[in-house]
Amino acid sequence: MTESMLDYTLATIEGYESYWSFTKGNKGYSGVVTYCRVAPLHAQEGFGVSEFDQEGRCVMTDHGSFVLFNVYFPNSGAGDDRMKYKVAFHEAFQAEVEKLLHQGRNVIVTGDVNIAHSELDVWHPAKFMAKQSAGCSTQERNWIDQFLECGFKDAYRELHPNDKVFSWWDQRNVRARICNEGWRIDYFFVSSSFFGQVVESDILTKIVGSDHCPITLVLKEQPPLPPHDLPPNTGRLRAPLPIPTTNSQLSLLKFFPGKTSTATESAQPVHSSCEPQSSSSMSAATPQETSLPISPLTAPPVPPPLPPPLPSLAAATSTQKRPRPSEMSKDKRSNKRLKQTPVNGERSIASFFKSPQSDKQHSNNR
Repeated sequence: MTESMLDYTLATIEGYESYWSFTKGNKGYSGVVTYCRVAPLHAQEGFGVSEFDQEGRCVMTDHGSFVLFNVYFPNSGAGDDRMKYKVAFHEAFQAEVEKLLHQGRNVIVTGDVNIAHSELDVWHPAKFMAKQSAGCSTQERNWIDQFLECGFKDAYRELHPNDKVFSWWDQRNVRARICNEGWRIDYFFVSSSFFGQVVESDILTKIVGSDHCPITLVLKEQPPLPPHDLPPNTGRLRAPLPIPTTNSQLSLLKFFPGKTSTATESAQPVHSSCEPQSSSSMSAATPQETSLPISPLTAPPVPPPLPPPLPSLAAATSTQKRPRPSEMSKDKRSNKRLKQTPVNGERSIASFFKSPQSDKQHSNNR
């Protein structure tokens, strides 16, 4: 998405700082955001390679005890050119991450990796892996092996080694979600040196609203960050003119605890420092003041009144004896049948298409 497409309710969640990476090219093509309850020590859009950063695929935030990469990895399904692009993206990204590991930093990588790593991660492995389908090719799956070998663990698979649970279902297949014909392509990769801090990782398959479902990672209590200034020039959303709200993104607010605030006509000043906070999970700690308030959500429209009920069919039933066909002339026979009401509580379908004047006349004739 582009910044001009941003909805106010998405941009300003009360108690959270938001850090965005927007696509510089095709609208709606890609884009990621990281919401932080405690402002990070540092934040960065992309990882320094313009070829990849222009698609809005990565936000890096430094949380002291770990560095978080929120990444939307490329899809290889658009042909050989995109596969080459994806391979180059993997190499550049892994090189950046390995620099941090060599510096002794703990790293967490999360996002849509667009690869089903093992047979447990796709509903029909024989079909997709045998055909080398995009996202199931040997080349792509081997890259995850290589990435894990450089010092990472797949959090969900480490804690649930035999579970076949999916995080994505193809929307082009109308039965995919119903029949659970999905893939697991969303991950938390945690550096091995930091994996002892992981409490749980889960896939929330019951939450709908997208072709993906949320995944979670819970960490042990982390040391509070020291007082620090907000990261400058990081892609963090600043205060534009108020953006109209819609109800289309209301479901996202359920993931953020806290109550909404009343919107103001102009943006409020941004606080310049963050006090020490304690955290109990990856997105933990006491909410901080946000740079923009949330606009009040509009009330849902009042549904139109229901139409009046149809008259009782029993009341429309006539007890008048039908004349025999021989008693009517041939010319009047078909016309008479339209005016009669069938017996046994039935109602002629023709009566539903008559004008009110015709209905009144028909009632008087009976």
